Amino acid sequence: MSGDNQYVSHPLKFYTEEITETKRIAIDHLEKKLFPVDNSVIYLDQKQNESRVTEAA
Repeated sequence: MSGDNQYVSHPLKFYTEEITETKRIAIDHLEKKLFPVDNSVIYLDQKQNESRVTEAA
């Protein structure tokens, strides 16, 4: 990808099966970009439960 002047997302391609620390960081970054915490079902469920507790108090 070096030399690319296009500002679009590129898929992650790994050419070996060995998982290095750099690959873990890249995968973690991609997961955070694709699946933000504030859009997760668990996060939304926690927010809903917090609002129920506030209403009950």
